[in-house]
Amino acid sequence: MITIRLATPADWPAIIAIYNQAVPSRQATAELEPVTVESRRIWFEKHQDRYPIYVAEKEPGQILGWGSLSEFYSGRGGYFETAEVSVYIDLHSQSQGIGRALLEHLIRSAPTLGFRRLVALIFAHNPASLKMCARLGFTQWGYLPGVANMDGVIRDLEILGLVLTTDHLEG
Repeated sequence: MITIRLATPADWPAIIAIYNQAVPSRQATAELEPVTVESRRIWFEKHQDRYPIYVAEKEPGQILGWGSLSEFYSGRGGYFETAEVSVYIDLHSQSQGIGRALLEHLIRSAPTLGFRRLVALIFAHNPASLKMCARLGFTQWGYLPGVANMDGVIRDLEILGLVLTTDHLEG
């Protein structure tokens, strides 16, 4: 049984460790070098109240993945009803439905936080994430060809979106 709960500062090292697992694969982040908790402290501090981070656990303290809602197009007030979703799963826990459970939780939580739209930015060469989002109702809203250069390999980015309805509310 997977439990999804709000992340606490005690979870930050596990969140960063899972995120850093994605760096070498070049599948889920354009980060080229691992990050640290300290280098992401401001990011963590921004994820309070309206922009939560959730963790998925099998047992208390055993974090298998995390997902977050983030400010879309930071600093521009007109986007206050839109959030960006991110989901990262521990390499040893992938393909077990944890990513889907986290994304479903983010979708259900978003309307209660005042969001009407969600966006996901996913590399075109990441079919698993694209498929998961499509299964949950996300559609392609944009395509940015050649926007990322990772180790000399040029990559495209898909912008997926979901219009939230009352059907998405927790309850």
